[in-house]
Amino acid sequence: MINNPQATGVIFYYHNNDVNETRLLKTGVGKLKRIVFNGPALGTLTVYDNILGVGSIIARITLAAGQPLLLEYDLSFTIGLTYVSVSNIGSFTIIYE
Repeated sequence: MINNPQATGVIFYYHNNDVNETRLLKTGVGKLKRIVFNGPALGTLTVYDNILGVGSIIARITLAAGQPLLLEYDLSFTIGLTYVSVSNIGSFTIIYE
C-alpha cells in the first residue's frame, strides 16, 4: 500500500521488479494507476487486462536506454492485471488498485 486509506478510502498497491518475467498482479476488476521506470531502461514492458500474458493489451512500452520515466494511466481493467517484461527492462514499479 502506498497511501493512507483512512484519508481517501482508496487503497493502492505496488509491485517493483527488475528481472524479465511474466507476473499476475491482480485477478478481477481494478485500475492501473501508473508505471514508473526507476532508472535507465532498455526493453519492452507489456501490460494486459488478463490473468495470463496474452489477450487485451492495456499498454506496450518500448524503451531505449532513457532516463527515469513516470507514465500515468488511471485505466480500468476487468479480468486481471498481468505484465510481461523482456530485454533487461531495468527497475520499474506498477501502481494499481
